[in-house]
Amino acid sequence: MDKTDPAWKNYAQELGINIARVRTAKGYFENRVVADVGLSRFTYWKLERRESNPDTPANPRLRSILAVTQALDVELADQLPKHIPDLRRR
Repeated sequence: MDKTDPAWKNYAQELGINIARVRTAKGYFENRVVADVGLSRFTYWKLERRESNPDTPANPRLRSILAVTQALDVELADQLPKHIPDLRRR
């Protein structure tokens, strides 16, 4: 998978947007989520901002995403974008 693949970039962006939207709707600050999950603020920041480096989409570990959804008291499946990119090599 090319890190600049537009389909993956869109998927990662939508995931970050979904998580940020839920956190904001619940009135939680980033610090609360970070404390509940044990992630560094920078790691969480990358997830919500949807980038790990400039022009490189975030690629968080599944464990981190699951912990964040648990801290937000939402189902992981509900936060995942509906359009799953095809990541197979071609």
